[in-house]
Amino acid sequence: MDTSSPSPLTPLPELASDRDAAARAAEEGAVAATPEQLAAAVEFLQELPGPWAVGRVTAQRYAPLLVESATAQGWELDDFLAAELTKNPGGAHNPQAALKTRIRDLVRRRRTRTVPAQADPPAHAYAQSPVAEVPPYCRHLDCDEVSRLRSGTDSNGLLQVSPCPECHPSRAGKSHTPA
Repeated sequence: MDTSSPSPLTPLPELASDRDAAARAAEEGAVAATPEQLAAAVEFLQELPGPWAVGRVTAQRYAPLLVESATAQGWELDDFLAAELTKNPGGAHNPQAALKTRIRDLVRRRRTRTVPAQADPPAHAYAQSPVAEVPPYCRHLDCDEVSRLRSGTDSNGLLQVSPCPECHPSRAGKSHTPA
């Protein structure tokens, strides 16, 4: 009896292309990932912030690529790598597809170490950073307690939102002036 459904043992086209990429990497001399590295990469991918987090199956597919790219480019599976992979979220209509491309085309870590002084690290970096402590909430009427962003209007009457100068995490370690 012939059915139109594919066999469950037939690899999906995307999985087959991922296997082909892994085979090419092995032929080109790439070091095979250890089971521990793969498990850490799966965990890392599933813990990415918001829409960038992937499910178990996708994480298992992306893990070998992540280990290979991160190792080759001098990255560790840390908040800095998460920030690099998830930066500019507004430009990604499909974060999971963008994630795979960003992993494949990961820049060398030393290129990303110079960050402008006024740039804030991503919000998820504060949660696990042992150095950065969040200043106490200022209780200003225009300050949002969760995001620590202040809203107001500019000279044209348009809504303007910016980090609170008193309690936003970017103020960590700076002198606090009460409202």
